[in-house]
Amino acid sequence: MDKKYLEMDVLSDRIRKSGILPITTRTMVSAWMPSMLRGELVESAFLYYAQTPAEAMRRPYAWFTVDSRTGALIRFEYCVIQDFTDTEKYPLDMKLESKPLPLKERISAGKAFKAAYEASRPFLFMRPEELTAEQIAVLSQLKETMGKTIQPELMPFYQALGQEFMNWLDEFSR
Repeated sequence: MDKKYLEMDVLSDRIRKSGILPITTRTMVSAWMPSMLRGELVESAFLYYAQTPAEAMRRPYAWFTVDSRTGALIRFEYCVIQDFTDTEKYPLDMKLESKPLPLKERISAGKAFKAAYEASRPFLFMRPEELTAEQIAVLSQLKETMGKTIQPELMPFYQALGQEFMNWLDEFSR
């Protein structure tokens, strides 16, 4: 892929400032999960409320998909209307018990994940035989940093939202 994509920070900033999505100062936008839509790279994320140390984190309450090149909103859904995961296994009122990494570790892991993700965007979803050893190394780093960045209790939500991507990424870790 030789297309130009918005940098992840720019994409996130546009979404936050657009006023289109119900985002407040307590809303967290998840890491992006890529997928293909009609041959074009799109990225999805879910929304959840930031927790304070005194409160339990809740599962995501909404999700959306944007065009990777323009930041245009393609789809927005409240989970109560159209969820992206199994609500029997993950009920909408589910509280998550795990605590995030300490702030310094979270920032460091987040930067490493973002750098690996940004570096991988031009070759996401390429056939394995088309990838170079360097690209495969970037994908390995992406998977490793993802595991450090995402809290274990949130991982099923990322796997559901980015099923196509997670399956594709798993091809390189076998």
